[in-house]
Amino acid sequence: PPAGPPDDDVDEDAGPAILASLPEPEQAWVVDVEQSVILPLTVVNAGPLVAELHVTVEGVPAEWVDVDPAEFHLNERASRMVIVTVTPPRLPTSRAGTYHLSLVATSPDNYPGERSEARADITINPYYEIAVSNPSPRRQSIAWSQPSGQVELPLANKGNSEAWVGLTGEDDERAARFEFPVPGEMDEALQLTRQVNLHLPFDTAIRVPVEIIPGNRPLIG
Repeated sequence: PPAGPPDDDVDEDAGPAILASLPEPEQAWVVDVEQSVILPLTVVNAGPLVAELHVTVEGVPAEWVDVDPAEFHLNERASRMVIVTVTPPRLPTSRAGTYHLSLVATSPDNYPGERSEARADITINPYYEIAVSNPSPRRQSIAWSQPSGQVELPLANKGNSEAWVGLTGEDDERAARFEFPVPGEMDEALQLTRQVNLHLPFDTAIRVPVEIIPGNRPLIG
């Protein structure tokens, strides 16, 4: 049926005209990315009018959420269930941590200013995805007069959480060794180490300098 117009004679002290609730108050879930949380929301038209109800979700990006149905009519004193599905995508923007959701029912045309909320918490687990690209430049020619050469190794944290990355380098033919420049103690000059641990905040990319030190070179003459 069509929504009824606001009634000027409605008793404003009669209590809330809209009620929204979940089976358990303050529910909490722990999920992985691409895993869905299904929230069965009960909406009640507790007022005296046939009303058009709207359900929205606050606390997470709208593209994570599906509300079925998002808009509907309810007779006075009637109720219906609305299925709210929240699915965080596998993207760095689905940052690991806890999100506080509000499932909100309103009826702007029939009960202006009325708002009923049900609350839930969703905790997203971290996932780790480190992308390692080819060093630049890919080919390195080191002159006899040079003690070493240098390349840069691109790293990108495509996960949704900060990560620690350990780097080492090996040459199967043992013709060279790889070392990483790191700050020395007391702000001294850079020192070289064969292994380095790097902190990568989520959704960041860096270029790591790598020293290539040739092994024993044959003498000519």
